[in-house]
Amino acid sequence: MTDKKTLAQRYLAAVNDELGWGAVEEPNGDVRFVSSMGATFWITNTAPNDPEYLQLVTGFALSSLLTNIASPLDVTRPEHWLPLLVAADRVARGRKGAKVSVNPARNQLGIAVEVVAAGKSRMPSVDHLAAILPRMLSMAIHAIAGFHDELVVAGLEISLPDVDGSLDDVSVLPDTPERDAL
Repeated sequence: MTDKKTLAQRYLAAVNDELGWGAVEEPNGDVRFVSSMGATFWITNTAPNDPEYLQLVTGFALSSLLTNIASPLDVTRPEHWLPLLVAADRVARGRKGAKVSVNPARNQLGIAVEVVAAGKSRMPSVDHLAAILPRMLSMAIHAIAGFHDELVVAGLEISLPDVDGSLDDVSVLPDTPERDAL
């Protein structure tokens, strides 16, 4: 059985010694580092139950992200929650291995990349961790970028005036014979 301290030391050896990411161990055994883009990431320590399971996570205050991209979406408005949930769902379905979750009521955005990195009840090797963690980080960053793009589209969609799809007001159409036929 693997203990938390042993698994944390393995993570630190891969992240610091092999990759040079400047990670530190948290009191709960998780390993934290700041990426080159300034986001904080954690490697979840799942010992003693699942040392083979590797989870890289990050999270943001949803309102801060919306403010940074000047989005008209607002987490304090429940009518904006559905576009936020749809944006997260689109990214999660469209990205390999990345989970994207939002909780607008709690102002939370979470991104996770999860893999089975070793055999049952075994720790992944330092070499294996150093080989797969950069790819996992890239997957998480691409999920963040995809969520950003979805938020831009969702913000544009809610900014459009309400249109019910009818052609009752044909005066906005160009003056053509087709318009006259309506």
